[in-house]
Amino acid sequence: MSSRIAVGGLLAAGLSVLGAAGAGAAPSGMPHTAATPSPTTASAHGGYFRDAFNFQAPGWRGVVGRWSVKNGTLFAQGMPGRFSSVKHVNTYDDFDYEVRMNRIGNSDGSAPNCLIIRANPNRRSEADLWLPGYYFCYTNNGKALAVAFDARGNRRELMDYTPVKEIGTGGGYRTVRVQAFDHVFYFSVNGKEIGAFKDDLSSFGQVGAGFYVEPGKRGSLALDYANLGPIKAAISG
Repeated sequence: MSSRIAVGGLLAAGLSVLGAAGAGAAPSGMPHTAATPSPTTASAHGGYFRDAFNFQAPGWRGVVGRWSVKNGTLFAQGMPGRFSSVKHVNTYDDFDYEVRMNRIGNSDGSAPNCLIIRANPNRRSEADLWLPGYYFCYTNNGKALAVAFDARGNRRELMDYTPVKEIGTGGGYRTVRVQAFDHVFYFSVNGKEIGAFKDDLSSFGQVGAGFYVEPGKRGSLALDYANLGPIKAAISG
């Protein structure tokens, strides 16, 4: 079995991985103010954005797979046994990142669909994963997952596959949100606060999205919108 399929299987099946120093649960509580990004504002590394993908996808580039604007979405048809992904060209440190996405064609629904943050898409593993990078994912069978990969491809499991009722099952759009503040991450799907995590693997990098298609299967991912802006409220302890 190739390492690409092995790592894809790890993400898809939720096999246990070991934690590492610096990883662990963060204090509970989410920022209460939503981001209100403007195309003209800028963080320490790049401009914030609000992209609806109605006619074009400025600032977005395919990393793995062929991505294009289609029917008001940023869309890709996945490749069997591959983790397809798309990046925004800017880099960021602290932010509020939200994407509305729809996964179609997912076998039994266990394959992950992910937001990727603080990552380096220019360095990738054989399994198509950005190194380093954080992956905050949901599945069409109603589960959520948070995993980090360091620059050598070593894995840190922030949260194993966990059932979340609000995700629901089957196809359809889900709203996935990650707020990154210093070394603390807040993860939610469809407005449900799934978890808060503390990890010091990476303090800045690029953001994007991606999805895995199992060998011998078919699947696609459509991004309805992607917004990234500042965190305006203090993190509650």
